[in-house]
Amino acid sequence: MHTRYIFLHQVKTAGKTLEKFLLRKYGEAFCKTTLVFQEESLGNIYDILRSKDHDKIATVNQAKLVTGHYPYGIHSMLEGESRYFTLLRDPVDRIRSYYVYSLHNEGSKIGLYLKQNKISLEQFVQLERKDIEKSGVHELNYVLEDGQAKIIAGDDILIGDNYGQELRSKAEDNIARDFDFVGVTELFDESFIEICKLLGFGAFNLYITHNKAVTSVDVSDNVRRIVLERNQIDQQMHRQRLDAMRANSGTFMDKLAQSYLKCGTSLVDFYVKMRT
Repeated sequence: MHTRYIFLHQVKTAGKTLEKFLLRKYGEAFCKTTLVFQEESLGNIYDILRSKDHDKIATVNQAKLVTGHYPYGIHSMLEGESRYFTLLRDPVDRIRSYYVYSLHNEGSKIGLYLKQNKISLEQFVQLERKDIEKSGVHELNYVLEDGQAKIIAGDDILIGDNYGQELRSKAEDNIARDFDFVGVTELFDESFIEICKLLGFGAFNLYITHNKAVTSVDVSDNVRRIVLERNQIDQQMHRQRLDAMRANSGTFMDKLAQSYLKCGTSLVDFYVKMRT
């Protein structure tokens, strides 16, 4: 059996764009867990790892590429060898993007909560456990406070729990053992090319941009301070990967592929925009 690849899709890291590309490439061998574990995905995604539904697990087992919002550990439910890859994003930009997306996403439970309570971005980044329980949106525990590290560590840690640098150690151990690539959203094109090469598609591919915010909100100095204080581990892990990718200038073919991707994707996005 060939190696199964698992894309650990962190929310608001440009994962939807990558998922759509992977769907086109893998076809029937592509599996999105949100469609298989529907109830679990709407509640606490860590329940996916506790599932005993053999039919659902069998469906995921058949896939060569698995993607969706779930924590590290899903490989332990599956047969054969599985390897992970993921993207990390600057926590300030990620949380701002999540806030804006939630406000404009019809049917979003958190969006409804934000609107009904007239919660500003500054109030949003300060939500505590009692607020999250009131909203009924468990995923805020891994959006507002070192959420990217929590997902990679595979630990369902609630906001306010005392976890310290042990969380980063566990996340980094998982990366060293089971991840073949960790990219960054800020260098999405470079990350996209590396993922394509990892999956055997070569360096020259194009994607269509999805879920790109059409509006934004300003980030005050106070919001930035609060986010960085609550996301020190996420910031450390992201900065390490960002610096490493920037230090690697890449081969001539990689640079050529980046130019091809930049021009080609711009044309594709323009064509899609004109058709819709």
